[in-house]
Amino acid sequence: MTETCKVCGKEYKAITLTHLKTHGLNMEEYESIEVKKEKDSFDVRKEEKEKVIPIEKEKVTITPEETTEKIFGKPETNVDKPLKDFLTEFGVTEKELRSIIRTYKDGKPLDVIQDIKRKTEYGENSAESLKDNDKVETKQLAIADALVHKHGFKVEKVTSNPKIWYLHK
Repeated sequence: MTETCKVCGKEYKAITLTHLKTHGLNMEEYESIEVKKEKDSFDVRKEEKEKVIPIEKEKVTITPEETTEKIFGKPETNVDKPLKDFLTEFGVTEKELRSIIRTYKDGKPLDVIQDIKRKTEYGENSAESLKDNDKVETKQLAIADALVHKHGFKVEKVTSNPKIWYLHK
């Protein structure tokens, strides 16, 4: 007989305190975790039957744009953030953004290597401004990686939900 861990979903002969420590939990905390019941195919089919997208009574057809708007709401048109701030936040240049948009509109897959390079550069630039701190918390792997490998920081701990790296010199 096996037991499935409520945190990672792996199966073990028994859930031990040693295993729970890998999740940063004690037995009492672990036992207080409630596991949601997996939906079986009957539940899923029932939910799908109950899904209804309301349409206006006078209209017989609905455009894809109207369907998208009903599902996601109206797109945000009044954005207060200047483009320069947006580009800085995501670590891309205007030229890179134009390239990404053209690629997306042409239906081509985005270049993963280009994305990784962009994230790495963003992490290195952000780490540069944080390198003088004694302690740093970040949700960005690229920043944590740059602080460790380029500025001598050590990882104190990493939380999983949300994923946060705690680093110190």
